Amino acid sequence: MYIFIEIFIENYHMKKIFTFTIALLILSITCFSQYTYSLIQTPGNPGGLNNDNEYPFGSGLDPSWTVILGPNQSTPSWSSTETIPVNFNFNGLPVTQYKVSSTGVLTFETSTILVPGAGNASLPDPAIPNNSIMVWGIEGTGSNDNICTKTFGSPGSQQHWIFFTSYTAGSWSYWSIVLEESSNKFYIVDQRHGASAAPLVTAGLQINSSSALMIAGSPQLGNLAGSDPTPADNRYYEFNFNTASCISPYSFVTSNRTINSADLSWVGSPTAINYNIELGNTGFSQGSGTFYSNTNPSYSFTGLTPSQFYDVYVQTVCDTTDSSSWSGPITFSTLCVENAPYLENFDNSAFPVCFVQGTNDIFDWTLDANGTPSTSTGPSDDVTGGGNYIYIEASSPRVTGDSAIIFSPYIDKSSLNSAKLTFYSHMYGASIGTLRIEASDDGGNSYSTIFSKSGDQGDQWNYETVCLGTFSDTVIFKVTASVGANASGTQWYGDIAIDNFEISEGVALDVAGISVTTDPILAISNAPFTISGDLNNIGCNTLTSMDINYSIDGGATVTMPVNNINFSTGDIYTFNHSTSWNPTSSGTYNVEIWASNLNGSNDMDLSNDRVNKNIIVASALAQRRPIMESFTSSTCGPCVAGNTNVASVLSNYSDNQYSILKYQMSWPGAGDPYYTDEGGDRRIYYGVNSVPNLVLDGNSWQGNSSALTTQLVDDAIATPSFINLSSNYSIGGQTIDFTVDIDPLADFSNLTLYAAIFEYITFNNYGTNGEIEFNYVMKKMVPGSSGFGIASLQEGNQVTENFSYTFQGNYILPPDANSPVNHTTQHTVEDFNNLGVIVWIQDDNSKEILQSTTASLVNNIDENLITSNNFKIFPNPASEIATIAYQGFDHKIVEFKIINMIGEVVLSKSFISPSSSGYYNLNISHLSNGIYNIIVSSNETFLTKQIQILK
Repeated sequence: MYIFIEIFIENYHMKKIFTFTIALLILSITCFSQYTYSLIQTPGNPGGLNNDNEYPFGSGLDPSWTVILGPNQSTPSWSSTETIPVNFNFNGLPVTQYKVSSTGVLTFETSTILVPGAGNASLPDPAIPNNSIMVWGIEGTGSNDNICTKTFGSPGSQQHWIFFTSYTAGSWSYWSIVLEESSNKFYIVDQRHGASAAPLVTAGLQINSSSALMIAGSPQLGNLAGSDPTPADNRYYEFNFNTASCISPYSFVTSNRTINSADLSWVGSPTAINYNIELGNTGFSQGSGTFYSNTNPSYSFTGLTPSQFYDVYVQTVCDTTDSSSWSGPITFSTLCVENAPYLENFDNSAFPVCFVQGTNDIFDWTLDANGTPSTSTGPSDDVTGGGNYIYIEASSPRVTGDSAIIFSPYIDKSSLNSAKLTFYSHMYGASIGTLRIEASDDGGNSYSTIFSKSGDQGDQWNYETVCLGTFSDTVIFKVTASVGANASGTQWYGDIAIDNFEISEGVALDVAGISVTTDPILAISNAPFTISGDLNNIGCNTLTSMDINYSIDGGATVTMPVNNINFSTGDIYTFNHSTSWNPTSSGTYNVEIWASNLNGSNDMDLSNDRVNKNIIVASALAQRRPIMESFTSSTCGPCVAGNTNVASVLSNYSDNQYSILKYQMSWPGAGDPYYTDEGGDRRIYYGVNSVPNLVLDGNSWQGNSSALTTQLVDDAIATPSFINLSSNYSIGGQTIDFTVDIDPLADFSNLTLYAAIFEYITFNNYGTNGEIEFNYVMKKMVPGSSGFGIASLQEGNQVTENFSYTFQGNYILPPDANSPVNHTTQHTVEDFNNLGVIVWIQDDNSKEILQSTTASLVNNIDENLITSNNFKIFPNPASEIATIAYQGFDHKIVEFKIINMIGEVVLSKSFISPSSSGYYNLNISHLSNGIYNIIVSSNETFLTKQIQILK
């Protein structure tokens, strides 16, 4: 007889489902079998059994997990064959063993040999073994990339997890395949991803060369989960095995939602004659809802209640005696109707229910707090501090023109006399696109653009106002943000955010003070000063005239009339007051600005008029010494060019014109072995997420080290400072003592003194990028990465602070950045005579560095690699070749001798040094293991160090 088998094949780009019916002649008939899947809408893990945090194995993952395939799989590999510790059926048959590939494929055909490559494709594919489940397309090539297993739950309802921890997909990416006993379901869990991760995987199952099921979006399935290490933002796909000929509906899609209607569609059974549908408010008991029926696998619900959540159950009817089990509940909501005044500040823990993601766009808006993951873009906090905002993440895989759309709730503004929309926008980055807001008062049938802004608007929240007088009572807003042009060539730096979306009562005449923009510190020798500021028209009338005022310490009002202006709603008016301010003495002054006499009338809302700022007038100026904090790594290829550029730029300046400090970072790959937790703290402090990266004077400039220019350094040096800073240090054994003298030229409060001990040149931390010499490497911050708090500084009162730090234990070269040095027991100083100290004073609120200096060495040290004869040995211990790096022997005859512990010369070499510094490679392959002395001599200079030969 014939049996009809229906295979569902998804065309990702067209987003349609096609069906093919194949008639097969067989000798006997059995029940038709078919897997179906659904994306579970509630975030978390299936069944809530696994609550472990998602970290790399050995770096935060619960140690009860078992590694079945380790990291650094440079070529695709299979794990060992594993026994399934629970009872589990796959495709209707019991299975007891599996193995997993480093490319994301789990197979129950454990005898297979060929390993699928990482280049994933559509299913079925001949590279995939029969009877396989997969997240095909991730790679286990990194040093943290492990496949781990663990079983959760009680016997009879256990889950066996196969966890791809920190796997590689552009950046780190976490996925799991879960086998569940009794139900025989399996799950594909989307867990955690780095900001630059771009997993484009094939997820699903393959039974054989002609039968497979892919998740919609494969083979370019992207991630839904974010970077949260807890299961809170996990999403998962549930796969069910059906044996009945009448298949239960699956793959439900909700669309065309309005305030009182919604469409629901699904994939049904090829033998269906109709579908039973039951609808009720979320949480209703099945059987008590409203019943519907339809012959097509879809239904349009009408007459619904606004702002209501509904549950739907659907059943397939194949004939009078054959029906499927019910599928559901499928939950959706009608669009919201809110009454003005209305405010959405996005501070709840979940994305606002009444803000709906668009479907005719490329990607989604994201709820966020505490700063976006990409560098030099996006806000660092919400507008009020400590809350949430929504934004678009414009980093890869986004491209120019990609857009994200959200729709507001329907807002009834009938209670307002003159409604206005206000919100805060944040548009900061090198390739900002456009933020556009459209409004509709005909139920979303047509929209009018009411706001549009493009390009970088600076690293601040900007207050936006739109008056809504022309719209009828009920309005819905469509908010679109698009990605701008690729300014850097490697990343899309263009995050756009909004916060405090509000509909409130507007007035005709209202100007708010935004900021006093006069410099916060001034030198009295440069008086008189211009008072400048920004004002915002948040009234509904365009202004043609107004008065701009300022006062000092609440004194007399100084007024400047302005006429013939076109100051429209929402615009910012920037002014320089025509009457200058001429203080007679140094000190701290409060400057207040405001506007009045708007179009000849009073401002109608005085609560937001005035804004003030404390300005310090200093008695004198100090020469600024800018500091460059460089974030780099010996495993970072582009860091070579970055370090070379920084050295080239700084060659134009004397050593006493700048300070520089380098933090070796924990990525890419295994990272630099001289990475420290304190360096990681500074990375977080500045929001650095890429290397090479350089921060100039805290907030003066931040970017790729290759982009540093002499103009940037010139501008930093030319910026006045109002603190003189000096420091001296001495070295005794492993102890560094240093004194810091602070001479303030004005009054300051709430500053932080930072200090770092660095090594001028290191060698042992060479990695994979070809560099063998590293300069100004940070070794220890004193007293720590949080610095030393300075509550207040008074003009003319010099402050002296004394610090001391002793490096503990012996030298260690950590294996990589995953095991950074423990300063309580060990150190990474290669040469204590090669240390320096940098100190700087910083405002932690603005990140501005007010002054820096590099300390002067005050005791008599025989060796200083920068100023006198010296040499270093690396690697040490060595086995075949020992490299001698020397300095101070310009055009001199230099002799190297290696002497064993009984005084015998076992190797001797001499040559004429062509320059002051250089390298010489000694072949020591013929020497036995042990400790030797190396003597470097030239004329009357004799230097000695020990080397260990270890093979």
